[in-house]
Amino acid sequence: MNDADLTLIQRELDLDTPESTNVRIRHLQSRVDDLAAYTEALEEFIDDNGTAQSIIEEVENEVEAVRGELGAMNDDIESTKDECALAHAGRQSRR
Repeated sequence: MNDADLTLIQRELDLDTPESTNVRIRHLQSRVDDLAAYTEALEEFIDDNGTAQSIIEEVENEVEAVRGELGAMNDDIESTKDECALAHAGRQSRR
């Protein structure tokens, strides 16, 4: 609300509002505008990315998938180590 509108409303209602009240009203209006902008940005973020719970669930699922892949790689490494050890032992026994 701009000063002219506020003055007009005060005159129409025959109010004698102290300037300190006007300052508080402008401050509150600014805070409401800031909150509206924040709320709009938050709504857009949630529309684009989902809620915090859905983001956390997605990350947890990805972590579990990576753990599974790492476990499979570890199994492959251990299997390769065993094969190398057997091949090395076979060469040693032929000497």
